[in-house]
Amino acid sequence: TLKLLGYSGGPSVEKCVSCAAGKMTKVYPKLSTTPPASAPLQLIHADVCGSFPVKGTNDEKFFLTIVDDYSRWTHVIPIQKKSDTVQLIKSFIQTAENLFASKRFKAAILRTDNGGEFCNDEMDAYCAEKGITHQMTVPYNSSQNGVVERKHRTIQEKVRTLLFSSGLPENFWSEAVKTAEYLINRYPAANLNGKSPFERWYGYKPNYDIIHPFGVACYVLVPPEKRTSSFSPVSVSGVLVGLSSLYKAYRYFIPSLNDVVISNNVKFNDKLFPYKKSTDLPISNMLPPSDVNFGAKTGGAVLPMVVDISVVDTDSSYVPSDDPNTTSKSTRWNTSELRSSPLLENVASEESIVSVQSTSPTVSPTTELTTVVS
Repeated sequence: TLKLLGYSGGPSVEKCVSCAAGKMTKVYPKLSTTPPASAPLQLIHADVCGSFPVKGTNDEKFFLTIVDDYSRWTHVIPIQKKSDTVQLIKSFIQTAENLFASKRFKAAILRTDNGGEFCNDEMDAYCAEKGITHQMTVPYNSSQNGVVERKHRTIQEKVRTLLFSSGLPENFWSEAVKTAEYLINRYPAANLNGKSPFERWYGYKPNYDIIHPFGVACYVLVPPEKRTSSFSPVSVSGVLVGLSSLYKAYRYFIPSLNDVVISNNVKFNDKLFPYKKSTDLPISNMLPPSDVNFGAKTGGAVLPMVVDISVVDTDSSYVPSDDPNTTSKSTRWNTSELRSSPLLENVASEESIVSVQSTSPTVSPTTELTTVVS
């Protein structure tokens, strides 16, 4: 600014104490200065995500994420407490080293933040015994462990998508997390030249034919040993919540048992989501015709609709209007229909019957919205 005003030789931020106090910003590296790993287990990223306000199906509050830098193979474990972290990392490293025993790959570097679950005597003793270098990020600089931090975002995005698409309650996030891990490891990745983490980790391509949508209806065969009689049903209805990491089988939630079971004898209905609410319909099917123009104006999103809600007689019923040119047509819902609509469920009380006065799509966007509820 001083140079533009004709002054030269003004102090820089580095030399001016006042400028440093008022203008100093955090510096984020645009690119990693560390060369990428050239073999599995050469560099391992780990971090804990949580806690979450809604506990998982087994009272989990966090999940631990472990990422191999070379293959981007991701291991996600829902946990109840952070103190389990060290033991789980030990188990992952031991299992991975056994997998690569013929190639003699060993864990070399473990990169984490400065959380107490990673920085403790047990972790220090383990790394010293195994000859593992424990790299820690600078405090309040999580970007130095950006691989696992970005993986957390990817996992949470997929979990939200899986829960919404299936309609399952939020406490099933712990099951959705394992499904997200399964999918992430099998998706081709641009930074792996089109290969998937699974192919880099195991050396062969994954089988995509066994994947079914999360939350679909299924019918699980009941073993003969578990049937109450010879004439009992041979199957039970369930909901798919993932694939087992210990068995070559699927995991299902059985509502009648209120529990998750494992089986490989199952039939799927990939188009039926039992927990998906029927009210999740396109907006044009749920609102008066005048509201389908939401966002259609070139000046931005507008809501050209007038709603006048008032008490009417209890014998009224829903009467849709098919005439788009009608300017004053009474459209009515009874109480039970209102309560079933997620957009109007808080509008009507137990005994209220309301009438909605709609107008044509040509109403000005400045039209006032008035609501009176008894």
